[in-house]
Amino acid sequence: MYSFERNRDLIEVRGQLARLINRQTIPVFPDELDDRVDSRCRHMIPVEIIMWENDAPFVSETMTALTCDISDTGIGIIMHHPLRVEQIVLGFWIDESSQGTSRSGRPLFLLADVVRNASIGGHFWQVGTRVTKVLRLSAHDELEQLAPRLAELAPKQQEDPELLHTIRERLRT
Repeated sequence: MYSFERNRDLIEVRGQLARLINRQTIPVFPDELDDRVDSRCRHMIPVEIIMWENDAPFVSETMTALTCDISDTGIGIIMHHPLRVEQIVLGFWIDESSQGTSRSGRPLFLLADVVRNASIGGHFWQVGTRVTKVLRLSAHDELEQLAPRLAELAPKQQEDPELLHTIRERLRT
C-alpha cells in the first residue's frame, strides 16, 4: 500500500539534503565512472554520528566524522571503523548566515539506514547511508543536548590580514 506519510518524509529529506549541498561547501563534479543510481556531489562536511537503538537516539555515544558525498537520498561518510548498527542519526549544524562562517544557526538531525560499510584502506571506512526521515526536536528532546556540540562543527572565520595582503599584492603583479 502506498504511504503518503513516507512520501512526505522523503520529500522533506530531499529538501534538507539539497540545502546541505547548496549552503555548506563548494561541490566537485562526481566521477563519470561512478555506477550509482543517484548522482552525488562530493562534499566534506563535519557530521555527528548518533547511534539509533530501540526507536530512539542513543545520545550518550556519539562520534564525529566527515561526509564524503551527498545525494538527494543518501550521505557517504568517512570513519575510522565500520558501523555495526542498522540505523544512525546524522547531526549537522545548519548555518543561517549568508557566508556560512557564523555560529548562528540550528541543528539538523536525519535518521538514516546504514547500507554499506567498505574499507578504503589506512584504517578508514566509507559508510553509505540512505536518509529516511528528518527528526524533530519536539519528538526527540534528548537530541537538544547535542546542539552545543553540533555548533562546534560550524566553520570558524579566521582571516589572516598578512595573508590577505600578500594575496592581494600577488594578484596586482
